Amino acid sequence: MNHGEARRAAEILSSIGVNVRPSDMWSRDGEADTVILFTCDVISSTERHMWRRMQELTLAGKRLVVGGCLAAIAPDEIASRFPQALVLDTMGLDSLSRSLSSLARGNGNEGPSAMFRPSPERIDTIVPISTGCMGSCSYCITRLARGCVRSYPVEDIICRINSGIMEGRMEVLLTSQDSAAYGMDQGSRDLGSLLRTICSSIDRNARIRVGMMNPLHTLRALPGILRGFDHPVIFRFFHVPVQSGSDEVLSRMHRGYDTDAFRKMVDGIRSRYPEASISTDVIIGFPGETEEDHRMTLDMIEGISPDILNITRFSPRPGTEAFGTRGHVKGWVLKERSREATKLHQEILGIRLVKRMGHHQDCLVTEVGKKGTMMARDSNYTPIVIEGGRELLGTFIDVDTSGAGPGYLLGGREWKVC
Repeated sequence: MNHGEARRAAEILSSIGVNVRPSDMWSRDGEADTVILFTCDVISSTERHMWRRMQELTLAGKRLVVGGCLAAIAPDEIASRFPQALVLDTMGLDSLSRSLSSLARGNGNEGPSAMFRPSPERIDTIVPISTGCMGSCSYCITRLARGCVRSYPVEDIICRINSGIMEGRMEVLLTSQDSAAYGMDQGSRDLGSLLRTICSSIDRNARIRVGMMNPLHTLRALPGILRGFDHPVIFRFFHVPVQSGSDEVLSRMHRGYDTDAFRKMVDGIRSRYPEASISTDVIIGFPGETEEDHRMTLDMIEGISPDILNITRFSPRPGTEAFGTRGHVKGWVLKERSREATKLHQEILGIRLVKRMGHHQDCLVTEVGKKGTMMARDSNYTPIVIEGGRELLGTFIDVDTSGAGPGYLLGGREWKVC
């Protein structure tokens, strides 16, 4: 989401006369005088990273402009630590546009020179479809920053997608705090209808990856969402965070579903798309999590066999219900439980990758790899490493895989451009 909004900010600033300069994120570019930092506050370690970055930019003599979630949650603390910094309201594309226009007007006719970090290693188009969410999770600070869901117009989304495709960015990443909640603020559209409309309106050679979907809202609209994934343009990739395998913990998290419902949802996805990639998240050490709760989470991981597992140790965020909850799990226990979940998933993924070896058609080459390699994605978003150069970015290949690395299949040099 932050990368997508930063790209939109660069476009807006360029259109109103600001000199936007490409720069490596960590450089101290001598040409740009202003840096706009889109911040994240999802966990405490990320927040610390944001504060360090603000300090680095201030010491480098840059005019610091802060947007994103930390700007919404802690504007007074930003002002206290960095009195010269400007805090922007970037919560949603309308607010972003108004704030940037005001920023440019406040700098005279010439406008400032700002830095933008492009993504030359990938050919993705990042398209936010909404901001905010409809959830009430007891641990989440992002919903406090972003507020209730606000869906963007279908016409604008399609325009953004087509613009990226015309630039050769053939992988489209639809982003949102909860993609499954798209249209819930409007009542007339949902994610499934959005996907069907997009597929009828864009270049069939592109590929679309749908971002995170809250299981609660996915369950409520699953048949329509699955119909939206039928089109070959859509990667069969489902990011549905379970967060815990314990019903009691899920209840304290206010997730709104139980483990049985989650398993049935995954079964429904795989019944329709047997080879679909499932990505899920778990929070280790939510307050009050017992050893039995943890074992239930491991059982859930083993049962659904996800292709991607994002493991986060519980991080209390100020202002959330869970911040003052008793029963915090000790640090050494968190580490041990995280290691157990990681080891289990590595074993599961190794088995799943071996089963997926074979012939893969119409794989999109999406990014530059290491040491003369490229990364391609098949229709299920399985990562496949091949030998080749960046001239392959955006092309489609047929490839045979005969080996696996840690998290990807190996195609070597045996591939053919479609």
